[in-house]
Amino acid sequence: MPFNPAQTRLFLAAAHNPDIAQRHGLSTSKARSMAMESPPSVRSQAMRQSARARALRRQTPSVAEEKAEGEA
Repeated sequence: MPFNPAQTRLFLAAAHNPDIAQRHGLSTSKARSMAMESPPSVRSQAMRQSARARALRRQTPSVAEEKAEGEA
């Protein structure tokens, strides 16, 4: 069954995090198998988007950091 990149990202996240899997009514093993059912092109696109989002979160200062800079 083909999935879109957003669904594949969810399945990959649920495969690695039991809390996410539980919130969506999946087991981690079921999420892993569903993620692997996605075509390789969709899977690689989903992983690239996840990596890009992680990189952006690391670059963006948190609210706490911004408050600390404003008070200094």
